[in-house]
Amino acid sequence: ADKGFMNASLREINAKSQDAESQKCTAESSPLCTEGLSALFAAPQPPEIPQQLPKLVKAVTSSTPQKYKATVAQAMFPPLATYPRQLSFTYIDNQVRELRLNCLIVAGTGSGKDSCTKQPLTHIIQDMKERDEMNRERLKKFNEEYNSKAQSKEKPKHPKDLIIQVIKSDITKAALVQRMDEAQGAPLYVRLNELELWDKIEGTSGRSNQFTTLKLSDDEDNDFGSDRASTQSVMASGSLHLNWTANTTPPKMIKYFRNVVTDGPISRLSMATIPDEEIGADIPVFGNYDEAYDERLRPYIENLKEATGVIDCPQAKRLARRLKQECADFARLSQDMVFDNLTHRALVIAFRKACLLYAANGMRWEKTIETFCRWSLFYDLYLKMKFWGDMIRNAENDVITSKRGPQSLLDFLPDEFTIEDAKKVRIKRGMETEKTGNMVSTWKKRNYVVQMADGSFKKVINDKC
Repeated sequence: ADKGFMNASLREINAKSQDAESQKCTAESSPLCTEGLSALFAAPQPPEIPQQLPKLVKAVTSSTPQKYKATVAQAMFPPLATYPRQLSFTYIDNQVRELRLNCLIVAGTGSGKDSCTKQPLTHIIQDMKERDEMNRERLKKFNEEYNSKAQSKEKPKHPKDLIIQVIKSDITKAALVQRMDEAQGAPLYVRLNELELWDKIEGTSGRSNQFTTLKLSDDEDNDFGSDRASTQSVMASGSLHLNWTANTTPPKMIKYFRNVVTDGPISRLSMATIPDEEIGADIPVFGNYDEAYDERLRPYIENLKEATGVIDCPQAKRLARRLKQECADFARLSQDMVFDNLTHRALVIAFRKACLLYAANGMRWEKTIETFCRWSLFYDLYLKMKFWGDMIRNAENDVITSKRGPQSLLDFLPDEFTIEDAKKVRIKRGMETEKTGNMVSTWKKRNYVVQMADGSFKKVINDKC
């Protein structure tokens, strides 16, 4: 099998997980439905992108070679989410969630991180950039006229509706505050060819960089702004909504975030990668990015431009609840606290993507949205566990990548086992034994195991999952 794809057995597991019946699994009806996640996280490559895609994803990736489709499918969301103004959706916790999205592409040098996303992302923001350039010219003329007037003369007033959403990668914090203020609630977007350019946005680097702006960009109702004494200085405040995409390599990413692995930035990332190719592999061939490509995207972008308000999407909430249940079940089986913690924001990211696809369809749901967003969730979690799992577990150590993802502890126990067997498994996995009883009790309540007359336990096996 190609190195960049799952092998045949994992392909079968992924197909089962995408099956409509599998998506309906609950803890009561199919207690071991998430057992396939053990194999997924143990695989050498992340899960493949589904063959059946939502219409918008299919349109954006229509000119993308198969090798890069997953990468582009993840990277397309931040620029698309910049079109709607003041659009939010009610999440399963009854809180509103705006379409705040990012994508960090992590792959080796020369893998095509920039080349595979440059054309589709450029075409997505084309309408926005054309408007922005006109407004930049208006702003330039205003500044020239303002500076040419003597202090004794009446200065021209700052023009209204100077919205510039696509910002430059070398923007300063003061300029970012001004762009946010001028945008009047519209999101901003920036594309960084190198992740390190984020230092310019934060205004700091190295150990002192706590990625405050990055974290604020993911949080609704954040408070961002600046106070200045000078009359010519920018003085504004509001809620910063900054969507972004960035490229980096694994070593650079590890070095960049190594001081904040437990402080919030990692869980807020939506990650993508590019599979390694065999030595001497053929060069992937791209399709055309022409007027026909733009026309395929246009209806969805127009729908996003018109979308506004607080929307309740029952299908997206049902999907989020199912995914939450699946993640919770696997967390109980694996007893992996890192996985459990990372799922919380990853679920919100998957929910936001589902809502964007819903809005782009003119507030109409597609069945393929469920399959795609489930894939996107576990693709994202796979990469987070691979790159950050052990670093988060051992935050004080210089661990480069994770040796393993989360696995169900039931996989390491025989079909019939005792509490002592469970304790031995926890010891081998570096876990304390005091919680063994609670763990097995939880498994029993969730119908993962049944207790036998002699006090031992027996797995409940569901071969259909």
